[in-house]
Amino acid sequence: MASKRDFNPSMMGVGLVLGMSIGVSIGVSQDNLGLWIAIGAAMGISFGVALGSANKEEGEEPDGAHPGAEPDEPSR
Repeated sequence: MASKRDFNPSMMGVGLVLGMSIGVSIGVSQDNLGLWIAIGAAMGISFGVALGSANKEEGEEPDGAHPGAEPDEPSR
């Protein structure tokens, strides 16, 4: 589970817009807009949480190393 420091809240908006647009598209085509707006909002929040957590994990370096650092020599 991601802690508060590992979550990027700006991705929540991106996910919500993505989910709502999918929900509105399906809702208009199925002629049931009310249902699909709610489903799209739920999907969007899920997308936002997933994107916010995944985006933070990709940028981290393992073991606190910084980019360009040479690896330690293994002990013999």
